[in-house]
Amino acid sequence: MINPKLLRGAVSVIAIMGASPMVGAGIPVLGVVAAQAQEQLVGSVLFEGNRRFSDAQLLAMVDVSASGIYTSQRVAADVESIRQAYDRDGFLGVTVTSRTEPTADGRVRVVFQVNEGERAGIAAVNFTGNNAISSGNLKGAMLTKETGILSWLLRDDTYDEQKLAVDRERLRLYYARSRLSRRAGDLGCRV
Repeated sequence: MINPKLLRGAVSVIAIMGASPMVGAGIPVLGVVAAQAQEQLVGSVLFEGNRRFSDAQLLAMVDVSASGIYTSQRVAADVESIRQAYDRDGFLGVTVTSRTEPTADGRVRVVFQVNEGERAGIAAVNFTGNNAISSGNLKGAMLTKETGILSWLLRDDTYDEQKLAVDRERLRLYYARSRLSRRAGDLGCRV
């Protein structure tokens, strides 16, 4: 036999958790009205304003997908994922926003608007305090390069903190191989 108090409590717990009990909205279940949450399905995902990354590349970066369930938290995380990808590629002033548009079939279209801004490059790499090794040799040991004629193709002039950390280590090893490690001291980096 079904205990009405237990059933009423179970339906309430299901409603609080955000899941919809298997009844239609407004149908009383033993004195409890079940409020069915409206989950919107995603009809399509579009990107506007993107030039650096193709729509297919951006689609691979986001979690929201066509036929998936729309949540504002997921879209907010996707906005941040897109922004970080552009940031890693040197577009430090990128802004990414999202909006939703209803579709005729009751779904929602998610549109990501990207404003890339200008790509930041590295104007110059300067060394101070290096007397034993030329700046040209030190620059050759680094991954980070100055903006040059082929930078648009090679993309080796992107400012990246992780790449600078690797460059510091490469320079430390370069000095060590040159038997100048006593003079190398602490290799600092200023931007």
